Amino acid sequence: MSVLTRNAALWLVVYLATMAAIAAGLFHVRQRTIAALDAPAARQAWEDFRLQEAAGRDDAGSPVQRRAPSSAEPPALVLMRDAFPAILVTALTTGTFLFGFLVFVVRGMFRSGPPQTPLR
Repeated sequence: MSVLTRNAALWLVVYLATMAAIAAGLFHVRQRTIAALDAPAARQAWEDFRLQEAAGRDDAGSPVQRRAPSSAEPPALVLMRDAFPAILVTALTTGTFLFGFLVFVVRGMFRSGPPQTPLR
């Protein structure tokens, strides 16, 4: 049975606080995005944009042919509403790997001895 050292317990607390901050930030962004894009004015703006893009698609003077958006709702709204669990898991996984790398580097810096002097 292993007992957490004080250092390991401190790293664990910092890790949990970091992951909680990432999750809280994502939930906040999700709430604001849904509130902003689910409003009638935002839906009308998206519909106007879709119609404008559909009309501009047949422009002969354009160097590229563009496709009109096919979604009836803004992509950010669909992403935050329907795919949020995947976003949350991806953000927490990425945060875990980055935090692990940071711990690896910081602990390595403090564990290494004094710099070696080159031989002459």
